[in-house]
Amino acid sequence: MVIAFKLINLNPNDWISIVIIAVLSILAITNFAFENRFRKLFSLPFSKSYFTLYEKDSPLIFNAFNNMLFVVNLLTFSLMIYFVLDAFNLNISGSSGFKLYWQILLSLAVFFSLKHFLLKMLNVLILNTREINKFTFYKLTFRSLTAVLIVMLLIVVVYSSLNKIVGAYLLLTVTTGFFAFGYVYSSKLVLDKNSNSLLHIILYLCALEIAPFLIYGKYVMNYFV
Repeated sequence: MVIAFKLINLNPNDWISIVIIAVLSILAITNFAFENRFRKLFSLPFSKSYFTLYEKDSPLIFNAFNNMLFVVNLLTFSLMIYFVLDAFNLNISGSSGFKLYWQILLSLAVFFSLKHFLLKMLNVLILNTREINKFTFYKLTFRSLTAVLIVMLLIVVVYSSLNKIVGAYLLLTVTTGFFAFGYVYSSKLVLDKNSNSLLHIILYLCALEIAPFLIYGKYVMNYFV
């Protein structure tokens, strides 16, 4: 707690410290409420035990643990996008500081809502949705783990003397690497259980990953840059 308060200095970026403290507070509450599950989350790159224990939960995706980590995802990835835009000195029209972060946060919330809507539509179109739901669970779990690592990296790049450009590339590299690993690993888990799920995974990637990402990317480029 003392360390958290030391992060706050009297400068125009105090809001960044507040966001980071909010994320760390949510993580602390999550660890307190779901201690075993939270600790097992960090075993993902090395073991399937987390998925073995929790892939049969109901609800699988929208439960208290995942909902708390969703807030962490939203706050963390919004801050990462803000930092990258700021590091590369992109020509951001009419917004800066917390106002820009707030706009990114809202746009990312809309992006995640769009993906949720498309997931519901995909579940209607595909009769057997068990593989889709499991793939979504696997992928979201890896995203949550990535968010936890990213907030730790953000603390380093924001409060150290590390060059902003280097920090931005580091954030992008770690995020891209973990996302790619998560997609490959999640696909393998589903296909190992049912080799006929390949078509479902392809539909998922097209409808819930590629299309929303292109829409969001176009929105960010048109609105923020």
